[in-house]
Amino acid sequence: FVLSPILPDNEYRIILTWNDTPCDLDSHLTYYKDDEMQFHVFWRNKEGYYGENLIAQLDLDDTDGFGPETVTITVDMSEIDYGKFNYYVYNYSNESSMSQSNAAIRIYHGQETPQILYVPLDADKLYWDVFEISNDGLTIINECHN
Repeated sequence: FVLSPILPDNEYRIILTWNDTPCDLDSHLTYYKDDEMQFHVFWRNKEGYYGENLIAQLDLDDTDGFGPETVTITVDMSEIDYGKFNYYVYNYSNESSMSQSNAAIRIYHGQETPQILYVPLDADKLYWDVFEISNDGLTIINECHN
């Protein structure tokens, strides 16, 4: 059961949930500007900065199944020089196929209705490339690869 309060217009919340196997799926958020990675938020590096401003963080990391893993982005996209966020999931434990996990991503943005994405059924790969956020808004990718 996932809840999120209504967010400010400049905030995104990404919530990953899954079954008990694999036990550890990991949320990853990268930020690129001019094709150069500026930061990578994940279990080992839980915060991402633009200049001195904290704009992304891994709020919650789960390693024993079900989730949730939660990432929050707080930024006015017009202030970050046309950069691009990419969110993906990595099957860290790799003990079973990601497609067996029934993983779901809930994307909350401001007062908009949350979007829900499910891992593709043919996701026998290690990475689930879920979406991008740029000045053009949210772009769904929803593909798996190694």
